[in-house]
Amino acid sequence: MKNLVVLGAGSIALATAALISPAVAASEPATPSTIDVRGEPYARAVAILKSQGVKQRFNGSTNGPGGAPQAQCIVDQQTSTHQGVMLLHLDCTQEAVADAAGSAPAAGGATAAAPGAPTPGQGTYGGPIGVPVPVG
Repeated sequence: MKNLVVLGAGSIALATAALISPAVAASEPATPSTIDVRGEPYARAVAILKSQGVKQRFNGSTNGPGGAPQAQCIVDQQTSTHQGVMLLHLDCTQEAVADAAGSAPAAGGATAAAPGAPTPGQGTYGGPIGVPVPVG
């Protein structure tokens, strides 16, 4: 009978220690292989990669007559290096920029967001997506 009491007390102590010890959230950091920014305007792609801590470099572009400004060019190819740098190739033709703008939802469109829903690009607590929220 004494063995059962000791075993029971040990189990309670172990369970109590598990409840008291702090839990650490396991999350994987963003890597170039986990982020896809193809189809995004260059300025937005750079902001997304920066917010995830991924370095990026311009890796050339396809320009047509009357090419778009670099910030508006569309990322059409991406490659990650062994050093963790994302190389971005851009399509700066007017057709690519117009296609990307045509596929984007219009601001203030016919569909209203649910009350309290975050706007596109806004995180749960009102800040930009990908920016850590301070605790405390």
